Amino acid sequence: MVAGKVARLECVAIWIIKLELCIAINFVAMISISKFLLAFILLLSLGGCGESADVRYDRGFNDGYAAGYNTTCKIRVTLISGEWDDKQYSRGYRDGYSEGSIECNKK
Repeated sequence: MVAGKVARLECVAIWIIKLELCIAINFVAMISISKFLLAFILLLSLGGCGESADVRYDRGFNDGYAAGYNTTCKIRVTLISGEWDDKQYSRGYRDGYSEGSIECNKK
């Protein structure tokens, strides 16, 4: 009878060890998944950090407007970003330069 109780206690002890091991493995897996999800969300949020085409066009337009106005009115030399490889910036610069020149000629 005592041997039967000892055998049952050994089975219970082995079952508890297996359960603890299973919980530990699941916890490690959960941490790994959490880290993966955190890294994925971080990459998604940083992926959208680039400037939009509208922002680049607006910056080019503002630079062009200032350069066009100041050059036409012979005010001063204007420092600009000069991102000529960017099509949106270049298009905005051309549009802004002509608008700035027109505005200067109105005065």
